[in-house]
Amino acid sequence: MFVHGVPFIHLVKHGSVLSSAGKKRRKTPTQKADADRLVNRLGFEPIHLLRSSKDYPLPLCIQQCLRYGDTILAFPGVPYPRVQLSRHEWGVPFLEISRVAWVLTTRPMAAEWLHRRLPGIPLMLWIPREWRRFPRFQREKTSLHESQ
Repeated sequence: MFVHGVPFIHLVKHGSVLSSAGKKRRKTPTQKADADRLVNRLGFEPIHLLRSSKDYPLPLCIQQCLRYGDTILAFPGVPYPRVQLSRHEWGVPFLEISRVAWVLTTRPMAAEWLHRRLPGIPLMLWIPREWRRFPRFQREKTSLHESQ
């Protein structure tokens, strides 16, 4: 499984295809230099994905991807051209959102948008435990037994 962590807002802005084009304005000088090096070497600035394996299990991939965004896109495979950037990291010039196998998000308000754009795709909403202490993330009581 290939997974990509992305801020939900980027999905809204980019629509059905994610690409790295036009992101240079938001990068630090070091990030710009790295991007230029990759473009010179590969011919494109890759979108980074982690690939799960026996020695790099899916939960670890998800944990790492959540450092980069609140939404995880999981793909059973990625198209060519693709390049292996490190032992567990792959890069592609673009990602078609419609090819996703499942989505995990930590943003409750993202669910409706994702369901409209990706009908029939499994969607998981995960709210980390440390967020549960904030009232807006607390679950409402749903039965008489809980209210007593």
